[in-house]
Amino acid sequence: MSESNVYKTPESSLIDIQEGDELSPFYVVSTRKFLIMYFFTVGFYPIYWFYRNWDHYSQAKNISMLPLGRAIFSIFFIVSLVGKIQDEMELKSRNQLTFPAGFIAAIWIALMLVSSFVGVVEQNLGSPELVVALWAASFFGVPAVMYQVQRAINMACGDPDGHKNDQLTWKNIAWMAFFISIYGFILKEPLLALIGN
Repeated sequence: MSESNVYKTPESSLIDIQEGDELSPFYVVSTRKFLIMYFFTVGFYPIYWFYRNWDHYSQAKNISMLPLGRAIFSIFFIVSLVGKIQDEMELKSRNQLTFPAGFIAAIWIALMLVSSFVGVVEQNLGSPELVVALWAASFFGVPAVMYQVQRAINMACGDPDGHKNDQLTWKNIAWMAFFISIYGFILKEPLLALIGN
């Protein structure tokens, strides 16, 4: 008769992970869905995107961090995130980023600063043409840079096409509708001024 300890911790894994199925160190999303979400949330998607990437990274690496804080203050953490993506690609012997991590981060930071100063330019120079030009440069430049980063994430996580997160959900559509309506009110005046001149 064998003695068994009823208080002993079970030796089997409590989490059922299929063979080859591990937690991705970064947020995988198809580049198609990424661009749709970026443009139809009118540029607010990166906050969620940064949050999800830092959340995945902290869980996969078992590191304590504040993903929401890193998402909100992403301008201070973009260099770190892109560097970690590049490190993961090197670790898994996959292709490097198209551009060096520091260069990608510098372009992203510059574009974010441009978007931050659009209101200042409008108030001080009163030039709707310049406001629209600066807004367009940041609005289309940021996703161009982030597109490259997302491609690298997908490659680093072994899903180059982002198949596991390619479909739009009803929540995605609701967020897009919400942000489009909000931004419509914000852009109404500058666009009417531009059309009126």
